[in-house]
Amino acid sequence: MRQQVQDTNIYSYNANWDELYLVTDEWKTDMEVFNLELQYLRNLIHTNLAWLLMDADAHQVQLTLKKIAKTIEQNKTISAQIDEHLLKLERLVMSTFFIENQGLRDENKIIESNFYEFKRNYVILKKEVFFITSTTCSAVPSEKYYSRTKPTSVFPHSLG
Repeated sequence: MRQQVQDTNIYSYNANWDELYLVTDEWKTDMEVFNLELQYLRNLIHTNLAWLLMDADAHQVQLTLKKIAKTIEQNKTISAQIDEHLLKLERLVMSTFFIENQGLRDENKIIESNFYEFKRNYVILKKEVFFITSTTCSAVPSEKYYSRTKPTSVFPHSLG
């Protein structure tokens, strides 16, 4: 892991602007996917809230919902930073006067750091949500809560 971090530090400062643009655009796509998954995780908890509050620790469920809300806000913040950074990179790439911009490379490194920290926290949160929902949903016997009665025929048996 340490080698990968060192390599990305070198890459951020030695890559050309087109490469930095492509990497940043990949982060943007990843953040869009994370946003959709966060919405799914929030909906997963909300749709199973009755079962979760009945079987799981209600305080833990509330904390997890707060973490999801906080993570959604972090996603919006980092996505906005990425969008702004992409515009700057695009202007630089399209510019006819190429100027080396160390400040933009530093900004790229900060956004990269924020992105990977967000990704690490997101994975932890996702595991937490799936742990809460899987233990609760597997503990709920479906026969007990979703019993179906055999439908009765509307026709008399003698017509058969």
